Amino acid sequence: MQKLSFQESPEPVEGPRIIPPPPDILPVIDKMASYVAKNGPAFEYVVKNKGDSRFDFVHSWHQHNPYYEFRKRVYTEVRGFLQSLFLLSISFLNFSVLCCVLSCV
Repeated sequence: MQKLSFQESPEPVEGPRIIPPPPDILPVIDKMASYVAKNGPAFEYVVKNKGDSRFDFVHSWHQHNPYYEFRKRVYTEVRGFLQSLFLLSISFLNFSVLCCVLSCV
């Protein structure tokens, strides 16, 4: 078994390079990513099939698709986290109400 020294590092992970979109396209990509995170992949499917060149970044061949996919993943994860937090707060509120009711009985 070979040991890694502090001077060696593992091979970098290869993947698509994220090219930051220009300022005029950036808000369009971010908004689309947030809509897809909110409304699901069916919304993205509809947009892809309309053939509108303003939304070419949803296709894997487009240079800004890696940025779009990254933003979509971020919005989806944040949305999931916020939903979990909301459900947790509702559970805590229900528990607090239950404790209050039981203490009054």
